[in-house]
Order: sequence, then structure tokens, then C-alpha cells
Amino acid sequence: MAALLLLSGGGVAHAEAVMPSSGSVPVPDHDQALEAVTNAKETAYREMLARFDASESSGAASLVARCRFIGNYTEEDYGDWIASASDDHEACLERLRQRWADTPEAQLFLYQQMWGEDAVAEGAALIDRATAWPTPPAGRALRQAVLVAR
Repeated sequence: MAALLLLSGGGVAHAEAVMPSSGSVPVPDHDQALEAVTNAKETAYREMLARFDASESSGAASLVARCRFIGNYTEEDYGDWIASASDDHEACLERLRQRWADTPEAQLFLYQQMWGEDAVAEGAALIDRATAWPTPPAGRALRQAVLVAR
């Protein structure tokens, strides 16, 4: 098709608007369609944040789940992106530090957000702290995750 356009246009491609045939559904405007999907995604994102907020009294694990959820929308270059997610993620991490920093779930998740030398130093300290974590299944799983990362 492109070759036909080039040949018929004397080497210049001409774009024409796609017009529906009579009686068919009109072709959506690209910009309006994009805006509608973006708005719906942001609305769904906000609704899920409200659900996470409602469950926050469940403990550190619910706030970790909220932060993890938000983290899925912070990378503009990869996958889905929501403009407010980076700020939301930082605020969530700060709330986790302030409210639940002494819990194994929060410590492990916050460690997973680190990079470079900070991660190396915190990882060593986390291994030492993990020996004092509780032994119920959740504590064993968290301790094992830290030791595997070693």
C-alpha cells in the first residue's frame, strides 16, 4: 500500500483521513481516544489506592502491597505510567519508614528499593537483623529471602 501511495504521488506519500463508509461507526479521534484511556487508567489507579488505604490498618504488609502496586506505574519508559505515581511511591515509602520501619516486611521491602553502596551496607545490616526476626512461617520466609540475597 505504501508503495502504491509513493508511486501514485510521484514519490511523495500523501496521508488522507480515514472516512467511514455510510452507515458505519465513525473512526475515533486518536487524541480523544488516548485521553479517554489515560483518564480511565488514572481513575482505576486512584480507586485501587483508596482500597489499599482502607486496608492499611491491617499492618505493614498492606502498606508494602500499596507501595509495590504504585511502583508498577513509576517508570515512564517501561509499561504503564501514571504521572503522579513517582510522588505517590516516595510518599508511600516514607510512610512505610515512619510507621512500620521496625517490621521485617517493611525492612525487606525498603531494602529492595535500594541500589549501589547503600544497598550493600543495608543488606549486611539486614542479614544481622534477620536473625532476630520471628520464626512463624512469614518470619522464616523473610529471613530466607534475606539469606538468599546474600
